[in-house]
Amino acid sequence: MSREKRTVFIVILTLFVYALTQFLESGVFLFPFPLFDAILLLISFQFIYWNRKIIFEKKNLYFLFYLLALIFKVISSQLFLALIYKDQDLEQLNSGIFLDVILIFSAFFLVLFFILWKLKQDKTVSWVLTLLFIALSFSVFFESIILLSFFTMPVFACYLFFKKVQTEFTYLFFLHAFLSIMTFLMVLQLN
Repeated sequence: MSREKRTVFIVILTLFVYALTQFLESGVFLFPFPLFDAILLLISFQFIYWNRKIIFEKKNLYFLFYLLALIFKVISSQLFLALIYKDQDLEQLNSGIFLDVILIFSAFFLVLFFILWKLKQDKTVSWVLTLLFIALSFSVFFESIILLSFFTMPVFACYLFFKKVQTEFTYLFFLHAFLSIMTFLMVLQLN
């Protein structure tokens, strides 16, 4: 088992153990979904460290746009902002445009990632599929279809799985897909 696969397995197993503990204590199967973006960012840094030569030698710089998208997504999370700001400042921040701008940057970098990834893959990926990934990325800005944004990475991971596309970051994308699906389920459960 590769270190990437092992790391993703340990993260998923840890999250299931946490959710099982919550279930045994309170009767509700609850994942720590507000922490998912931060967990994903930390794991991304680990993957970059392990594959730093591959990123720069093979010119796989498209992954850095994925990392920037994650960084901006973490910055826009309420959990991160609550660590920095007091309640009143956080309330003002939420009512302003700052979070929307940060979310736009996150979506923009994710779209750049998909476009550059498509160009790196040459003809194995159709533009229609790339446009689907981009459309799902931008669905976060429309309240009526915001839940579709949770399916961006699962659809991408399904594509990687069925086409057997193997990169250094495939397991990270699988982890992102898993965390997106769990977040979606937690959002449905809490609503």
